[in-house]
Amino acid sequence: MSPVDFYVLRFLDFNIYIYHLYIFYFPFAIETGRHDRIPEEIRICPLCEDGIENELHFLLTCPTCTPIRKTFFKNIQNLIPDFHELGEPQKFTSIMTNLDNTAAKFIRDCFELRTFLLAEHKIND
Repeated sequence: MSPVDFYVLRFLDFNIYIYHLYIFYFPFAIETGRHDRIPEEIRICPLCEDGIENELHFLLTCPTCTPIRKTFFKNIQNLIPDFHELGEPQKFTSIMTNLDNTAAKFIRDCFELRTFLLAEHKIND
């Protein structure tokens, strides 16, 4: 495999996470609750139980992802100098339109942490 082939595969691997957010593929409570006809206001994040679990909560406010988020925000600050001054919808848009792998790695790392913690919770119940 050539270095170019490896880069293309790695780029696609990371960016599939961004694509999954675009198509509502991740099993956030906002989506799973919709299918189960649960009122939106009680589709609470199973990790922090402090807010409706949707894409914005998952990426920008859930305390579970804070360590990952801090590292990512430091990195994205170099690309978007006023990133910390943006509102949540603008931050989300900036993350989703980031063309390098930084955003995709951030999303992947948060989702893998979420998956691990939810699996651990099921095991320990």
